[in-house]
Amino acid sequence: MKTDYSQKADVIDPLSLFNTVGEEVENIAEEQQKDKQELLRLLNWTSFASAKKINSRDLTLIKEFLQMGTEADSFFINFQSNYSNTEKKAKEAYKKSKANFKKLRSAILVMGSEFTSGMDKLEDITDFWGVDSEEQIFEQSDSFAALFRQQNNATVNSVNLGAWLRRGEIDFKKRNVPEYDEDGLKSWIEKKEWRKHITDVPYFLSLPDTLLKFGVALIYVPFLHNTVYGAVRWFGGNPLVQVSDRNKDLAGCWFTLFHELGHVVLHKNDNVFEGEINETQSKASQKEKDANKFANQYLFNGDGLRKAAFYAKKNGTSADAETLADKYGVNSIFASYWFRKIQYHPATQKSIHIEFV
Repeated sequence: MKTDYSQKADVIDPLSLFNTVGEEVENIAEEQQKDKQELLRLLNWTSFASAKKINSRDLTLIKEFLQMGTEADSFFINFQSNYSNTEKKAKEAYKKSKANFKKLRSAILVMGSEFTSGMDKLEDITDFWGVDSEEQIFEQSDSFAALFRQQNNATVNSVNLGAWLRRGEIDFKKRNVPEYDEDGLKSWIEKKEWRKHITDVPYFLSLPDTLLKFGVALIYVPFLHNTVYGAVRWFGGNPLVQVSDRNKDLAGCWFTLFHELGHVVLHKNDNVFEGEINETQSKASQKEKDANKFANQYLFNGDGLRKAAFYAKKNGTSADAETLADKYGVNSIFASYWFRKIQYHPATQKSIHIEFV
């Protein structure tokens, strides 16, 4: 029977896995098939679970009721002492685990349904990462964030970034990716068959199957807050291209895809994390300028569309997406994309919704 994942414990209290001395007394009574309720009445306890320590009177009653010898003295004394020591450590561990879960819980949004066998959600998260502890997750996330900061003038949530990238790695390994066919990829781009489907969401969602033929693993991963538009990494000679549904806009996803393909074609074997896309020329690195130019050329027939949109806003001239798109021979959603990006009457611009689930 399928259970509701939302009902699963975030973090299990480790102390709940240990018996109190009272519960141990209860277990012995059950094994001997004694009347537990009668024993509870004799001891004047509210419950067995609440009894964490027994006094000499309790011990005498227990031994008589359960017919135990003097060996019970040291057994129960040691048992409750061990529980007391465990309780202190368990409370500290539980507090730490709950704090870690709060930092890591966003990973659940991209974990899918294959990581649900842990005792609690926190264990599911460590399973998703393929590590033994939360500390290892933080270490890996910090290393990704360090590379991100080298390449971007933007803030990043290291844990979210790490989870988003990890989802891509997992899906990459699931696929039987053939040898990278660079010429095949370039030919597909140059033939521009894709241009006939610019406004077709199902077509865009089918592109991972198309590009897989060329040894390109295109993975769509839902956007996680304060992370990236896209990323390119190389594994065994194959490019892993990840695209997020940031802003839930099809035109934006097309630009992210072609920007990343620009990196694949122009910067082979370079790992790239895109915190911002289409930054001003002064802020962008040369490699980012190259990738922007690549995307602009194939999607917008050059940089004229972008410049015209900026010119209209700067000079306060009237412009509409349809007219501008016709002038530059592109689909109108790309003109609207630029108008929204520069905040030129953004509320009136056409946008096609897309979402990765």
